[in-house]
Amino acid sequence: MMTGVNRRFRLAARPVGAFKDSDFELAETPVPVPGEGELLVKVTHLSIDPAMRGWMNAGLVTPAEVGAVMRAITIGNSPCRTERGSTKSTLRRAGRSRYLSASWE
Repeated sequence: MMTGVNRRFRLAARPVGAFKDSDFELAETPVPVPGEGELLVKVTHLSIDPAMRGWMNAGLVTPAEVGAVMRAITIGNSPCRTERGSTKSTLRRAGRSRYLSASWE
């Protein structure tokens, strides 16, 4: 099993006006072990932009559920090896940067 802490920001309340700390909740969970056909990505860059306001409230897209991890565009790296000695993913080679539609995680 991989070790480490996975930090994720969840929407705690629908923002009204300027964002407040209480609109978000930081949750820590164990880093997941990728399953068959999955690739673990460590996020290194996270987009925080005006479109997120629409993702938190009714807008052009279905809003994020209160309690859900916030959506985001991210850049990250996949590790070259798991503790078993090789990547589990058959989708792409590990050790490369990824541009993803992912989350604040």
